[in-house]
Amino acid sequence: MTNHYSPNRPPPLRPNPFRQSQGKGTVARFGLYTSLVAILVAVLAIAFTFTVRDEGDTNAQQQVVPTTTIPISDTTPTQTRTTLIPVDLSNLPGGTCNQATRTSAVNNFIESSVTIQTEISSGSGFFYDDSGLVMTAAHVVTGADGQVAATALVGITQGTEISHNVRGQVLGADQRTDIAVIKVETDLPFKVAVFDPNTVVLGQNVIAFGSPFGLENSVTEGIVSQVNRTVINGTEVLGLDLIQTDTSINSGNSGGALTNCIGQVVGVNILIQTGNTGTSGNVGVGFAVPSKQAQRIASQIVDGTLSTETAYLGIRGGTPQEGRRGARVESVDSGTPADLAGLKPADLVIGIENEVGELIPITSFDQLLASVQLRAPKDSITFQVYRSDVDETLMLTAVLTTVPTNTTQ
Repeated sequence: MTNHYSPNRPPPLRPNPFRQSQGKGTVARFGLYTSLVAILVAVLAIAFTFTVRDEGDTNAQQQVVPTTTIPISDTTPTQTRTTLIPVDLSNLPGGTCNQATRTSAVNNFIESSVTIQTEISSGSGFFYDDSGLVMTAAHVVTGADGQVAATALVGITQGTEISHNVRGQVLGADQRTDIAVIKVETDLPFKVAVFDPNTVVLGQNVIAFGSPFGLENSVTEGIVSQVNRTVINGTEVLGLDLIQTDTSINSGNSGGALTNCIGQVVGVNILIQTGNTGTSGNVGVGFAVPSKQAQRIASQIVDGTLSTETAYLGIRGGTPQEGRRGARVESVDSGTPADLAGLKPADLVIGIENEVGELIPITSFDQLLASVQLRAPKDSITFQVYRSDVDETLMLTAVLTTVPTNTTQ
């Protein structure tokens, strides 16, 4: 798919303020005086504008937030009035990049970055534990038949270049979240990555590390385009609660880190959107698993507690075509986790708590199903539910089970 960018347009032509009227001299002089006054007012306005901006935070960014929906007419679509709300990224460590922070990010992270090669594929990764644990994407070490490679060749960075290749053991891979862990035994020095303790925010700067097309330890920069993205291809859930970024990510970046501007890991790069024309390169839409989710899965892989069973809720439903967005419950199977939690037909699920307790908006039934399928049986899951007949918003918690025999939900 070809990117289409709006060309930079030249500034509009401005009328000459000194151009005089073609009338009598008195009128001409009045026109000149009026123009001079207009210029003076414009200069004062500009000076005032720059004064106000200088008093503000130069790192603050503007976020467009819908506030009021206004119907224009019966025949025209509704338009949304927006207001600009400043999002102060200066208080978010590593939220904005400049030349100094980019250098800091590279210095802080680059020696954590690794290349990964197996008989199946190749990609990127990074050391995240001083015992030699490497995090990467599951599809880098997993074949099309679902078989996970036993070992992988890990390229270790010294300075800014890969200096040694060391054989590592693949401890496991989770296909649902696309996270895998490799254990490397080596006497070579390596740097352990640091995870960002904060949650990424819309518009903050991020940096991608990896080896696209075999170009080792490449570094690219962009922003967080959106958060909490669910990516579904047909019936296959490719990712849940993902970070969307316009940072350049290409083939070979899979498993590499997405960091903030001081080199702390905020996500693991796993997907790119390539369009429908057979193109395979970056088109400005990439996705990363948030670091908190990646750490949780990696920990379960290492300690052997990762569940491979599919979780079950016990509802059927759909996505409303009009009105409030969410997942509409059409039926609830008796005795299921949904039934025991108190979900009822006609309920609208509008939110769900993720594994770290953050409330994520639900905008479709597919997203709700994906949220359940990426959990494990015995997990507790809390839903935010709007019940229209009593005009109430409820928080309901279900304990998931395994999928019953002969059940497709």
